[in-house]
Amino acid sequence: MMDLYKNREHAGRVLAEEIQRKANYFGVELSENNCVTLSIPDEGIIPGYTLTKSLKIKMNLLVVGKLKVPGTDTGIGSISIDGTSVLNDEMINRYRLTREQINEIERTELNKMIDKIETYEIAQINLKKLKERFVIIVDEGAKTGYSIIGAIKSINLINPKQIVIAIPTASFHAIMKINRYTHHITCPKIVDTFSFTIEDAYDHYHKLDQKTVLDYIDRLKKENLLFV
Repeated sequence: MMDLYKNREHAGRVLAEEIQRKANYFGVELSENNCVTLSIPDEGIIPGYTLTKSLKIKMNLLVVGKLKVPGTDTGIGSISIDGTSVLNDEMINRYRLTREQINEIERTELNKMIDKIETYEIAQINLKKLKERFVIIVDEGAKTGYSIIGAIKSINLINPKQIVIAIPTASFHAIMKINRYTHHITCPKIVDTFSFTIEDAYDHYHKLDQKTVLDYIDRLKKENLLFV
């Protein structure tokens, strides 16, 4: 197991090196013509940006909402902007949530996602271009795996050349779940402990504020790294 990442930028560079190493092994030349990064905001934008620059490709954001039990931080799944949801039936049964309650949770989260897309002015992706490319889905880590799985299911509808998951750290439980949807996973730090948290993988960790995310989106535009 590798040591702590210094920060999200360091994590992105490590991911880029791992993906490039695998591409070299299989004789695949990665370029902006055949590969794109889709980062899950907010926290996934920094490792995604660093990976994108390192591989000399382009990037956009893929908004995925986390579904939680009302009034708690307990996750019960995820939802994509197209309404595709992935639910944790075990947690739903534990909290005895009805279908009506789940529908309301999904509606609330979709509204938050729409607000986020409008605030960040996320550019519309040319979906036809994704069919010709390796799609690298990036986040800062995966505790349950539901956000990543939601992203995979959403992008699978477009039928890209291949979906590659790039996450700096994850719980073993999350990796096993994600592996049901794709075997192409790059995750240098997999932790098999009940008390897993994403921030434990980083030496310097903090939640991102809206200004930081907007700054990185501005960098993508100014540096011609935005995939549209």
